Amino acid sequence: QALVHYYPIAGRLATGATSGDVVIKCTGEGVSFVAASANCAIKDVADLCDSSLQEELALYYPAVGFSHSEPLMLMQVTVFSCGGCIVGLTWNHQLCDGIGLAQFFRAVGELARGLPSPSVVPVRSADSLMFDLPASVANCARIAATLQPFPRASQNITRPSSLIDGIRRRYSMSSNDGPCTVFEAVAAVLWRCRTRAIRSDPDSLVMLSFTADARKYASAKKGYYGNCVTIHLVAATSGMVTNGVVVDLVKMIHRAK
Repeated sequence: QALVHYYPIAGRLATGATSGDVVIKCTGEGVSFVAASANCAIKDVADLCDSSLQEELALYYPAVGFSHSEPLMLMQVTVFSCGGCIVGLTWNHQLCDGIGLAQFFRAVGELARGLPSPSVVPVRSADSLMFDLPASVANCARIAATLQPFPRASQNITRPSSLIDGIRRRYSMSSNDGPCTVFEAVAAVLWRCRTRAIRSDPDSLVMLSFTADARKYASAKKGYYGNCVTIHLVAATSGMVTNGVVVDLVKMIHRAK
């Protein structure tokens, strides 16, 4: 039912006849969906972030790459013996960003609860975006396009909530530029910890890169679920990040957003 409203998700990638650009062809072929079950309760699972477990809870595209014949979305719902379930999702980023995906899932939930239609009318056309990219953002995009893939490792890092709450509280006492988000506080802490760990020259430049939603800056129409994110960079000397006040790092991240 949700795919009726978000019909491009049920399509496939294709190459434009004249431009040669990658486009979405609305073929109505659908998405891949797997219903799975587990003979244990969710609470019995020791670590949901374990990579081997995640392999069992979601579908993945072939390691050799994505072909135009592949579905744009792969979904697996695993029901546990306790009645709880985990939804594993893989999607092609040509389709939408994380915010657009969340909007689609909200529509799925609303229709499952019996609503006649989604509360947010989906908008797909790129014509709903009216903006020129700032030079800094365009430069970041060009740099990112030249980067080569490199081995990465996933690591779960836990910071005490009291630490994050304390940073947010100190920020609110020293700034009138809106509240400090959890992301800003956590990013500042991890940026400082990582900079301290590599022990670089105090005068060398260290950077923090993250993506952020650009809908409000791009005058996007409500309901737009395509890609609308930008790459943001924050730069400072290693000495400042290592020895400076963490609230000052939060302010830099906040301004960059």
